[in-house]
Amino acid sequence: MARIDSYTAITPTTDDYLLGTDSPAGGGPTRNFTVQSIIDLTSESLGDTNDYLDGITVEPGYAADASDTATITFSVGSQTDVTLDLGGAAFKAASHYATSTALTNHINDTTQPHSLDSIVGSQSLGPTKLKGITVNGSSGQVLTSDGAGNFAWADDQDDNDNNYLSAVSKPSGSSNDVLFTISGNGGSNVTATIFGDGAFMSKSEIRTEVKNNLTYTANDFTFLGDVAVVDKITNSLINENAITNSKILNSTISESKLNISNDPVDGYVLTADGVDGAMAWEANSASNYYLDNITKSGNTLTFSVNGGTDKTYTFGDAAFQDFAGSNANTFGTADTVARSDHKHGIADITDAGGLASLASVGTSEINNNSVTLAKLSPATAGTNGQVLSVNSSNELVWINSSATTIATNRLLPSSVGTASQVLRVNSGATAVEYTGLSVKKDEFDVSNSPSSGKVLGINSNGDMEGLVIPVLMLHRVMTL
Repeated sequence: MARIDSYTAITPTTDDYLLGTDSPAGGGPTRNFTVQSIIDLTSESLGDTNDYLDGITVEPGYAADASDTATITFSVGSQTDVTLDLGGAAFKAASHYATSTALTNHINDTTQPHSLDSIVGSQSLGPTKLKGITVNGSSGQVLTSDGAGNFAWADDQDDNDNNYLSAVSKPSGSSNDVLFTISGNGGSNVTATIFGDGAFMSKSEIRTEVKNNLTYTANDFTFLGDVAVVDKITNSLINENAITNSKILNSTISESKLNISNDPVDGYVLTADGVDGAMAWEANSASNYYLDNITKSGNTLTFSVNGGTDKTYTFGDAAFQDFAGSNANTFGTADTVARSDHKHGIADITDAGGLASLASVGTSEINNNSVTLAKLSPATAGTNGQVLSVNSSNELVWINSSATTIATNRLLPSSVGTASQVLRVNSGATAVEYTGLSVKKDEFDVSNSPSSGKVLGINSNGDMEGLVIPVLMLHRVMTL
């Protein structure tokens, strides 16, 4: 379409052409009319009134008009002005529109008609482009949402509340407080008691604290006995016959520690009072006999009684003999006694046979012809022609040879082999036969297939393998 704003403004003459149509309903062919022809037509229809197009004006302010159209007014003398509404784009320069190449990828594209970058330039989107925002707002205001898709400007209620936790420490002199340091504008530090006393103590400090302050009573321990809560042992806490000679330290029991009913007197002896287990000091008399010596002669001990008749006692021969050392394997000599747990070696038993030290019996320990039918496990001896077999209970039994089938390949060949031959299964795997000793290349258990130029060797994994030996190395091997 022609750009009307690019036409040069001229003063029309009668021979200028105008475009028009002779079809009032539209759709007719476009015709050329000269200004003079219109004048002539008007003169014919209106008499002497010479009305003609004397001005064309455009709606003022169309560039800022919110509508999509701009109105062109045609002034025709004394006749009613004629108006034509054209789209606002008709009066825009080419720089106002996207080029054809910029639109190529987006024309008729229903999924992505235009990207935002192709429509909005950098730093060109202002706040008034947001829904609900009609003004730019004032400095310091913030955008808020009304929850229904609209935006509005609002004053910041706390414009200096950027406070944050910058440090956590233990206040000096405090036992278990924690100081939270708040940095920023208007923030206040917080001191909280949230830990126990032990939270800030080292292990050594905790051990010292336990030693110095932890106390227990006997009631805290249900397994303690009566002795645990007393400072001194009384008579009631000592069992009868509990104190033996080995429990008493030499030269420690004095007269004051004994249950004596009277005071000591020089030369008196200590006797039982025969009433309640107490003792008493009594004057010494002729009946005060005591043992003053023990002697040994052979197996007899003589107890010397001061003031009375000596007594003797004879023990057995072993009573005064020592054990034969500390080793249980020591048997003893003529003047010692062997321990009860001593051990004898087979060599110490003179009548032990050769089988005594064996865990099992081999062929060399069985004389030839010693294993007879009577030595076998079947309860009854077999008859002529029967063979020895094993039943379902793994017991030896005698059965008729016709009762079982022996595979052919388990039988020896009827012919006798010759020197250097070996016994092996035949090619049909139906029997064994004597054949010359030979090993085929595919009978070796190797990890690869045999091929020309390889020799049989051992690889790094210890397996047999066909190896390729370089010619120089093979020459050296053959030379050796």
